[in-house]
Amino acid sequence: MKIKHNNKEYDAVSFIMKKENAIAILKGEKNVEIRNFSDFYCNMLLDKEIVNKNLKNKDDYECPMKEVNFIHFHDYNNSFYLDCAVGGQGIGRLDKETVKMLNEDYNFHDFDEDVEKYDNFSEEDIPPFFYFEVKALNTNIIINN
Repeated sequence: MKIKHNNKEYDAVSFIMKKENAIAILKGEKNVEIRNFSDFYCNMLLDKEIVNKNLKNKDDYECPMKEVNFIHFHDYNNSFYLDCAVGGQGIGRLDKETVKMLNEDYNFHDFDEDVEKYDNFSEEDIPPFFYFEVKALNTNIIINN
């Protein structure tokens, strides 16, 4: 999909979001968005050729995540939208190192209690997820203080 910012069009991915989370981004209370490592998001966000290359040659790993520069957030019935620039992105795992990075870099603490569950798991068994550093650009949301 395309979004407009400063009279220019940009390619963007489209994600469903609760309005309360969009408002938190607008208020500066939230600056990272997490998405499940589900088939839906993997099909959207991973380069299949790089995934296949990595499976064949594990010694020459390349991050398979497609570059995302903009995200268009909206709810199911498109009653609001929030267009964001993406400052950074990655694939993380629910391990202590990644949760610490999310805490320190983004003040994100949603996984703080969950991380202990995976202390004794092998890396392959720890749930992965996608994360995006987001900055609000355009919206039709009006915030009433």
